[in-house]
Amino acid sequence: MIDIKNVISKLKNNRPLFHSEADFQLAFAWEIQSQYPNAQIRLEYNYPYVSNNVYLDIWVNYNGINIPIELKYKTKKSSFIINDEAFNLKNHSAQDCGRYDFIKDISRLEQVISKETHSIGYAIMLTNDNLYWNVSTKIDSVDAAFKIHEGRNLCGALAWGELASAGTKRGRESEIVLTNSYNLNWNPYSKVSDSSSGEFKILIVEVS
Repeated sequence: MIDIKNVISKLKNNRPLFHSEADFQLAFAWEIQSQYPNAQIRLEYNYPYVSNNVYLDIWVNYNGINIPIELKYKTKKSSFIINDEAFNLKNHSAQDCGRYDFIKDISRLEQVISKETHSIGYAIMLTNDNLYWNVSTKIDSVDAAFKIHEGRNLCGALAWGELASAGTKRGRESEIVLTNSYNLNWNPYSKVSDSSSGEFKILIVEVS
Protein backbone atom coordinates (compact mmCIF):
# COMPACT_ATOMS: atom_id res chain seq x y z
CA MET A 1 0.00 0.00 0.00
CA ILE A 2 1.21 3.50 -0.78
CA ASP A 3 1.71 5.68 2.31
CA ILE A 4 0.15 8.97 1.20
CA LYS A 5 1.12 10.79 4.39
CA ASN A 6 4.75 9.83 3.87
CA VAL A 7 4.53 10.99 0.25
CA ILE A 8 3.32 14.38 1.48
CA SER A 9 5.97 14.51 4.21
CA LYS A 10 8.74 14.03 1.63
CA LEU A 11 7.10 16.36 -0.87
CA LYS A 12 6.87 19.33 1.48
CA ASN A 13 10.60 19.16 2.18
CA ASN A 14 11.33 19.77 -1.50
CA ARG A 15 8.27 21.77 -2.53
CA PRO A 16 6.84 23.97 0.22
CA LEU A 17 4.50 25.60 -2.32
CA PHE A 18 3.53 25.38 -5.98
CA HIS A 19 2.89 27.72 -8.89
CA SER A 20 -0.48 26.22 -9.75
CA GLU A 21 -2.74 23.22 -9.28
CA ALA A 22 -1.17 21.56 -12.32
CA ASP A 23 2.27 22.07 -10.76
CA PHE A 24 1.00 20.49 -7.54
CA GLN A 25 -0.44 17.50 -9.43
CA LEU A 26 2.76 16.86 -11.36
CA ALA A 27 4.99 17.16 -8.28
CA PHE A 28 2.69 14.88 -6.28
CA ALA A 29 2.70 12.21 -8.99
CA TRP A 30 6.48 12.54 -9.38
CA GLU A 31 6.98 12.00 -5.64
CA ILE A 32 4.84 8.86 -5.69
CA GLN A 33 6.84 7.52 -8.64
CA SER A 34 10.12 8.31 -6.86
CA GLN A 35 9.09 6.42 -3.73
CA TYR A 36 7.32 3.59 -5.55
CA PRO A 37 9.15 2.97 -8.85
CA ASN A 38 6.90 0.04 -9.75
CA ALA A 39 3.70 2.04 -9.45
CA GLN A 40 1.76 2.70 -12.64
CA ILE A 41 0.68 6.34 -12.64
CA ARG A 42 -1.63 8.24 -14.97
CA LEU A 43 -2.62 11.92 -14.94
CA GLU A 44 -6.09 13.19 -15.90
CA TYR A 45 -7.35 9.62 -16.08
CA ASN A 46 -10.79 9.23 -17.67
CA TYR A 47 -12.47 6.61 -15.49
CA PRO A 48 -14.78 4.54 -17.73
CA TYR A 49 -17.07 2.70 -15.31
CA VAL A 50 -19.48 5.39 -14.14
CA SER A 51 -22.34 6.99 -16.05
CA ASN A 52 -20.89 10.48 -16.37
CA ASN A 53 -17.41 11.43 -17.55
CA VAL A 54 -15.07 11.37 -14.57
CA TYR A 55 -11.56 12.68 -14.99
CA LEU A 56 -9.30 11.94 -12.03
CA ASP A 57 -6.23 14.05 -11.33
CA ILE A 58 -4.02 11.06 -10.56
CA TRP A 59 -4.65 7.34 -10.97
CA VAL A 60 -2.19 4.96 -9.32
CA ASN A 61 -2.06 1.18 -9.56
CA TYR A 62 0.34 -0.39 -7.10
CA ASN A 63 0.50 -4.09 -6.30
CA GLY A 64 -3.00 -4.62 -7.66
CA ILE A 65 -4.56 -1.76 -5.65
CA ASN A 66 -6.12 1.18 -7.50
CA ILE A 67 -5.65 4.58 -5.88
CA PRO A 68 -7.56 7.51 -7.40
CA ILE A 69 -6.44 10.91 -6.13
CA GLU A 70 -8.12 14.30 -6.50
CA LEU A 71 -6.11 17.44 -5.66
CA LYS A 72 -7.12 21.02 -5.04
CA TYR A 73 -4.74 23.98 -4.65
CA LYS A 74 -6.47 27.19 -3.56
CA THR A 75 -4.40 30.30 -2.92
CA LYS A 76 -4.59 33.89 -1.80
CA LYS A 77 -2.77 36.43 -3.96
CA SER A 78 0.81 36.53 -2.73
CA SER A 79 4.41 36.53 -3.88
CA PHE A 80 7.37 34.64 -2.45
CA ILE A 81 10.98 33.91 -3.30
CA ILE A 82 11.95 30.36 -2.33
CA ASN A 83 15.47 29.13 -3.13
CA ASP A 84 15.83 31.87 -5.75
CA GLU A 85 12.57 30.83 -7.43
CA ALA A 86 9.79 33.42 -7.72
CA PHE A 87 6.23 32.36 -6.90
CA ASN A 88 3.37 34.69 -7.82
CA LEU A 89 0.20 33.05 -6.58
CA LYS A 90 -3.25 33.90 -7.87
CA ASN A 91 -6.16 35.03 -5.75
CA HIS A 92 -8.73 32.28 -6.23
CA SER A 93 -11.29 33.66 -3.73
CA ALA A 94 -14.81 32.17 -4.28
CA GLN A 95 -14.30 29.90 -1.28
CA ASP A 96 -17.92 28.76 -1.45
CA CYS A 97 -17.34 27.24 -4.89
CA GLY A 98 -13.98 25.88 -3.80
CA ARG A 99 -15.63 24.03 -0.92
CA TYR A 100 -18.38 22.67 -3.17
CA ASP A 101 -15.83 21.41 -5.69
CA PHE A 102 -13.76 19.70 -3.01
CA ILE A 103 -16.78 17.87 -1.61
CA LYS A 104 -17.76 16.97 -5.18
CA ASP A 105 -14.32 15.35 -5.47
CA ILE A 106 -15.12 13.20 -2.43
CA SER A 107 -18.45 12.18 -3.95
CA ARG A 108 -16.77 11.37 -7.26
CA LEU A 109 -14.22 9.20 -5.47
CA GLU A 110 -17.01 7.36 -3.66
CA GLN A 111 -18.51 6.49 -7.05
CA VAL A 112 -15.19 5.18 -8.32
CA ILE A 113 -14.36 3.20 -5.18
CA SER A 114 -17.78 1.52 -5.29
CA LYS A 115 -16.81 0.05 -8.67
CA GLU A 116 -13.39 -1.22 -7.65
CA THR A 117 -12.71 -4.34 -5.57
CA HIS A 118 -9.27 -3.32 -4.32
CA SER A 119 -9.06 0.44 -4.04
CA ILE A 120 -8.69 3.45 -1.80
CA GLY A 121 -9.11 7.09 -2.77
CA TYR A 122 -7.84 10.43 -1.51
CA ALA A 123 -9.27 13.93 -1.83
CA ILE A 124 -6.60 16.45 -0.89
CA MET A 125 -6.69 20.23 -0.59
CA LEU A 126 -3.64 22.44 -0.07
CA THR A 127 -4.20 26.13 0.65
CA ASN A 128 -2.84 29.26 2.27
CA ASP A 129 -6.35 30.67 2.66
CA ASN A 130 -7.42 30.34 6.29
CA LEU A 131 -11.08 30.82 5.36
CA TYR A 132 -11.06 27.14 4.42
CA TRP A 133 -9.80 25.75 7.73
CA ASN A 134 -11.15 28.31 10.21
CA VAL A 135 -14.64 27.98 11.64
CA SER A 136 -16.86 30.71 10.23
CA THR A 137 -18.75 32.96 12.64
CA LYS A 138 -21.55 33.30 10.07
CA ILE A 139 -23.75 30.28 10.66
CA ASP A 140 -26.44 31.13 8.11
CA SER A 141 -24.25 31.55 5.01
CA VAL A 142 -25.60 30.13 1.75
CA ASP A 143 -22.74 27.61 1.63
CA ALA A 144 -23.06 26.49 5.28
CA ALA A 145 -23.59 22.86 4.19
CA PHE A 146 -20.29 22.87 2.33
CA LYS A 147 -18.02 24.15 5.10
CA ILE A 148 -14.81 22.11 5.42
CA HIS A 149 -13.29 23.75 8.49
CA GLU A 150 -11.24 21.98 11.13
CA GLY A 151 -13.28 19.44 13.08
CA ARG A 152 -16.23 19.34 10.67
CA ASN A 153 -18.04 16.03 10.22
CA LEU A 154 -19.04 15.83 6.58
CA CYS A 155 -21.92 13.52 5.70
CA GLY A 156 -25.31 13.10 4.06
CA ALA A 157 -27.06 15.30 1.52
CA LEU A 158 -25.50 18.75 1.15
CA ALA A 159 -27.19 21.63 -0.69
CA TRP A 160 -26.97 25.40 -1.09
CA GLY A 161 -29.00 27.63 1.18
CA GLU A 162 -32.25 29.04 -0.17
CA LEU A 163 -30.75 32.50 -0.68
CA ALA A 164 -27.85 31.33 -2.85
CA SER A 165 -27.87 33.27 -6.10
CA ALA A 166 -28.04 31.69 -9.54
CA GLY A 167 -24.58 33.10 -10.24
CA THR A 168 -23.11 31.42 -7.19
CA LYS A 169 -24.65 28.07 -8.11
CA ARG A 170 -23.96 28.19 -11.84
CA GLY A 171 -22.53 24.82 -12.84
CA ARG A 172 -22.90 23.61 -9.26
CA GLU A 173 -26.68 23.49 -8.82
CA SER A 174 -27.02 19.84 -7.77
CA GLU A 175 -26.91 18.77 -4.15
CA ILE A 176 -24.06 16.45 -3.20
CA VAL A 177 -24.90 13.21 -1.43
CA LEU A 178 -22.12 11.46 0.46
CA THR A 179 -22.41 7.77 1.25
CA ASN A 180 -19.98 7.83 4.17
CA SER A 181 -19.07 10.40 6.82
CA TYR A 182 -15.71 12.13 7.11
CA ASN A 183 -14.09 13.91 10.03
CA LEU A 184 -12.01 16.77 8.67
CA ASN A 185 -8.59 17.52 10.12
CA TRP A 186 -6.22 20.13 8.69
CA ASN A 187 -2.48 19.70 9.18
CA PRO A 188 0.46 22.08 8.70
CA TYR A 189 2.17 21.77 5.34
CA SER A 190 4.65 24.65 5.19
CA LYS A 191 5.32 28.16 6.42
CA VAL A 192 7.13 30.24 3.84
CA SER A 193 6.74 33.64 5.54
CA ASP A 194 5.26 35.32 8.59
CA SER A 195 2.60 37.04 6.50
CA SER A 196 -1.06 36.02 6.69
CA SER A 197 -0.68 34.20 3.37
CA GLY A 198 2.61 32.51 4.22
CA GLU A 199 1.14 29.50 6.04
CA PHE A 200 -0.05 26.50 4.03
CA LYS A 201 -2.24 23.75 5.45
CA ILE A 202 -3.36 20.47 3.95
CA LEU A 203 -6.58 18.48 4.27
CA ILE A 204 -6.54 14.76 3.42
CA VAL A 205 -9.79 12.84 3.14
CA GLU A 206 -9.46 9.08 2.73
CA VAL A 207 -12.25 7.41 0.77
CA SER A 208 -12.63 3.65 1.06
